[in-house]
Amino acid sequence: MKILVLNAGSSSVKFQLFNMANNAVLASGLIEQISEPMSRTRMKYKDTSGVEQLIEQTAPIADHHEALKKNESAFN
Repeated sequence: MKILVLNAGSSSVKFQLFNMANNAVLASGLIEQISEPMSRTRMKYKDTSGVEQLIEQTAPIADHHEALKKNESAFN
């Protein structure tokens, strides 16, 4: 079983995705300054082969829905 924990603030989203079968963190990240001209994203996750990936981006993100949609690869 996987559990996604979200902490949504007024201009940020923090998250962690856990695999409860082995108590492993599969993904974690922070999206901040949502709705500002230069929002920041920092995310770590394991790809399908188990290799840890790190993504850091600075780009406009209009709202919380867009923030999660742009980073959904970590939740698969």
